[in-house]
Amino acid sequence: MNLDQTAKIFICSYCEQQLKFRSDQEGKRIHCPKCKNIVWVFDNRTTSIASRLSSQWMFERSKLLGLLGSEMVGPISDIEFLGLIARGELDRESIVQSPELTSNQELSAKQVNTALIRAMCNQREAESQRLQKVKARENQRDARNRETLRQGIKKAISDGSLSLRERTQLLDFASKVGIDAVEVEELLRSESVSLLEQVVEDSLSDGFFDDQENERLSSIAIGLGSTLAFTPAQQFRVSLARIASDLLQKLRSGNLPIDGDFKEAEVFEIVVLKRPSGIPLGDDHYLKSVGKGVIGRDGKNLLLDGRLTAKKYALTSMTDAKWYADGLFLKRSSGKSLFIRPEKFGVEWHQFAMSMEVLITGEPVIGVLPEENFIPATEFVVAEPKGNPSDGSDVSTDSETSTDDWGPSKRTPRFTFRVVGESIGNRPMDLNRLFIGEQVYFVRERQNPYDSNAISVTDREHRPLGYLKREVSQWFAPILDRGRVFQCVVKQRTSSGGIVVAVFD
Repeated sequence: MNLDQTAKIFICSYCEQQLKFRSDQEGKRIHCPKCKNIVWVFDNRTTSIASRLSSQWMFERSKLLGLLGSEMVGPISDIEFLGLIARGELDRESIVQSPELTSNQELSAKQVNTALIRAMCNQREAESQRLQKVKARENQRDARNRETLRQGIKKAISDGSLSLRERTQLLDFASKVGIDAVEVEELLRSESVSLLEQVVEDSLSDGFFDDQENERLSSIAIGLGSTLAFTPAQQFRVSLARIASDLLQKLRSGNLPIDGDFKEAEVFEIVVLKRPSGIPLGDDHYLKSVGKGVIGRDGKNLLLDGRLTAKKYALTSMTDAKWYADGLFLKRSSGKSLFIRPEKFGVEWHQFAMSMEVLITGEPVIGVLPEENFIPATEFVVAEPKGNPSDGSDVSTDSETSTDDWGPSKRTPRFTFRVVGESIGNRPMDLNRLFIGEQVYFVRERQNPYDSNAISVTDREHRPLGYLKREVSQWFAPILDRGRVFQCVVKQRTSSGGIVVAVFD
């Protein structure tokens, strides 16, 4: 045991200078050699010395204006005692006594060294402040140690597993800084759950999910000692991402399903009217209901089979398709463009809408539920039909014209992509400078030695911000190579400091 642990140490209450002293010096009054304040010396490294710097007092008080003599009252604290003297409520001739400072001997108040009492009170207050600083430093040190442990855990499990050697190192560090092993295990559990949630979120962010991805997540969960379990919301997102993955594979193989149907949907034609009728879209454009029923396709046509209505639209007339949160828009080169709205939104509907978009556009669809609605947030206008629906005649209104040149807002993104590799080099600083809505740019890197499909993302100053995920570049690079031009802007930031970009035609 070293000398500092066996020797008596006084830490100055004012300046925190450490002083060694002998046992016979304990309780003595000295001038601190550093700050020159008067201090009483006690070993105060581990125990409070407040009681050693306090005194209690009894004082003489007249009974009934002196007619009945006097009595000793108290005890009162040293602060109260000094207050009585300062206010003149205790005269110089009054008898006082203190167990600590007069050894219970009775003295007149004028014989008491009040400056000494005041110095003791001042040191007691200074000692209280010193202990608060010590506690604050201990809390800061503990917080730093716990953050170091947390970062160590994050680094150890970042590869999706935790080795025995890594666990031992973490426990050794925790023991050295006074963190209980139970707390280490709780941190390991919470950080493992957090990492797994982040990995799941990253896996779903690009809108594609297949069996290989599920196996990878399961392997990570096992390596972290956790269980891979999706919430109901995640299960829904997984379903959409699986549909997108399946459609992508069929698109690559040229084996897209040409048949398919969905029950209970309503078909609208988009028309231009001078009088309000139907559901308004703006600029005199309205949705006119054609009918409700089963929506299907037979390879050549989109069919509506309803109780009162039967309609057929050639798939070859459709030049674009866009899946929205509230339905499916189909742009036609001849005839009226269409909008299909299901009675119920579920996986079956989204599968039908996604497959229609891929079939019409010949491009992949991302399995992420759209945020935008096709129908503006406005009140419905009840249409006044003309003709008899039961005899197959069209429902028409005055001044109705075709809308084959009309489409939804160009601000609806065709794709949304997460940019990865955000923590490399100066990218965090460059990403932090971006604002939501700022334009960024795709750069094809055909000569990239690691991936010939690589697509980097840069800012307007050509500073690299990261890359599209390899799985995304694999199908998106051929689209860019065909000469398609897109506008790309920052859509949102991720919790890791990266960005999600919106891609517009």
